[in-house]
This record gives sequence, structure tokens and C-alpha cells, in this order.
Amino acid sequence: MLAHHGWTRALLVLLVCGFVAYALWRLAQALFNRGDHGRDLGGYFRRLIQLCQALIYIGFAVSAARVLAGGGASSRSTRHAVGGMLSWPGGPELVGAIGTGFLVVGAVNLYWGLSGRFEESLDLEGASAERARLMTLLGKIGFLALAVVLGIIGWFLLKAAIDYDAKRIVSLGGALARLAHADYGRWLLGLTAAGLLSYGLFGIVQTRYHRV
Repeated sequence: MLAHHGWTRALLVLLVCGFVAYALWRLAQALFNRGDHGRDLGGYFRRLIQLCQALIYIGFAVSAARVLAGGGASSRSTRHAVGGMLSWPGGPELVGAIGTGFLVVGAVNLYWGLSGRFEESLDLEGASAERARLMTLLGKIGFLALAVVLGIIGWFLLKAAIDYDAKRIVSLGGALARLAHADYGRWLLGLTAAGLLSYGLFGIVQTRYHRV
């Protein structure tokens, strides 16, 4: 939809740039240990999660760029690309590994949201109590919503690998569409949309309080 209008195409360009920038940031954290996570098992696991996040957002960037270049809807191109991977030697295992990666990242986001672990990256010493509570609330809701969407994508990728069926593959938009068709789908989709908006607001406000 963004690619069909003049001014919204500019938003799509900004999305591509944002996805690439986020992917490069996570990749730098994973490769160069930016954040000083340590060299124990927990530190390497966190860097592995950052690497997975980088790969996921590179995929988002490529998908958005294909739409911008007239390559068709992202869900169709995603299905075609991953469907082709299923025919490779070891393709189902590779698609299954990608799906598992989505599930792992989703589970980590779920943990961060429930435990409030994300607060470790915030410097709230100069913030008021009300603003600190708002940041915590936005973070918890946002991370939980992101975990739901990533979990749905990972689940259908894993199902596609197990059943060897490219029709089971869904993109980000496809994951939200699955929510809409579930029982009480509009309520679920509305709550997820509110959660993702919270995640976006958390990201904007975080630019003021993020530990660099």
C-alpha cells in the first residue's frame, strides 16, 4: 500500500533505511561485543540473539526494498523466496532453523517484557518517577506484542519446513492477518497493534534514556 502513492513511498524508503540501520547496530553489537556482555555463556547467548535480530531486520529491509522496486507484495515475495529454499538440499532444515530463530528471538522478547530486563539498557536516574513508570509500561507492553508477532512468523515457518509446504509461510503482514482471522481476531489484532505502537513509542522515548 505504501508503494502505491508518491509521499508514502518516501515513508517506505525511510523504513528501508531504518531496518538497515537497526540491523547494522545489532550486527555490530554481536560481532564487537558492544555493550560489554562478557565472554561467559550468557554473554555469548545474548550476542547470538543480537545476531538473529540483525538477520531478521535485514530480511525486513530486503522485503521492503523489493516492494519499493516493484517486486510485488512482501508476503508473496517472502513465500516465493522461502518456498524456493525448501527445494534446496537441506532446505527444510534451513527453513526450520530460520523459524526456530524467530521463535527464540520471540521468546527472548517475551522474557524481556515479563521480567523488565530491558530496563538494564536505560539510564533513568535523571527521569521523574512518572516518566520512569511510563517507560517501563511501554516497554513491557511493546516487547510482549513483538514476541507474539515474531512467534507467529516462526511457528508458520517451522510448520512449512515440517510439512514441506510453502503455502504455510507468512510474512509480518501475514502474521497479523492470521491474528485477524482467529476467534476474537479483531480484539487480538487491536491489542497487538496497540502493543506494537507502544513498542514504537518506547523506541522513540528510549533515544533520550538509552545507555550508549
